[in-house]
Amino acid sequence: MQNYSKILAAVDFSEQSARIIDRARQLARQNDARLTVLHVVDYLPPVDVDAILPPIEDVQSQLEEAASARLHDLLRALPHDGLVERVVSGLPRQEILRLAEKEGIELIVLGSHGRRGLGRLLGSTTDGVLHRASCDVLVVR
Repeated sequence: MQNYSKILAAVDFSEQSARIIDRARQLARQNDARLTVLHVVDYLPPVDVDAILPPIEDVQSQLEEAASARLHDLLRALPHDGLVERVVSGLPRQEILRLAEKEGIELIVLGSHGRRGLGRLLGSTTDGVLHRASCDVLVVR
């Protein structure tokens, strides 16, 4: 088995998130690796309703702040050593792959959707990361 020095765990705050982080932490400890835990806030496309809604940048910023607080709370409840918390906005598959490439990540850990049937085995984000990542990918059921 390859030794990993940089591991990325991508979570979506589903019930699987704690399991994904736990598995990534185990691997980080075994490999003496740096662990980054990432949540991607889905990008909100701009809309042209200035009089009705606050500017989209404000909404996106508020969503990122709420996600950061939620990620921090999730990680506080789990024992961890020296992991990095990241929250970004964008399309989840693209942002996971972008961060992995930028940071030189060697292993991405993320969850499946656990739906039944072969065609639904992996969600579109997981499937996209699995087939486009330049590094190893571990899918946690």
